[in-house]
Amino acid sequence: MAFALPDGHAAAVKIEDGAARALPAVTVALLRSLGVDASGRGRRHGPGPDSQRPRPGGGRAVGHIRPVLPM
Repeated sequence: MAFALPDGHAAAVKIEDGAARALPAVTVALLRSLGVDASGRGRRHGPGPDSQRPRPGGGRAVGHIRPVLPM
C-alpha cells in the first residue's frame, strides 16, 4: 500500500509477514497520525472507522489487530 497526500506527505506500508490482514488497520492509523480524516465516511470502499475488528478463532474472538506506529 502506498499513498501520497496533497501536502507532500507520502508513505508505503509493507506488512512483514506478507499477509494483508493488518494492512487496513496500519494504513488508517498512519493516515490519522498525519491528520487525515480516515473515517471512510462518504466513501464506498476502504477501511471504515473501526479497522481493529476482533479476530475469530474456534467460533469466538481470540485477538485483535492493533497497529503500533514507531515514534
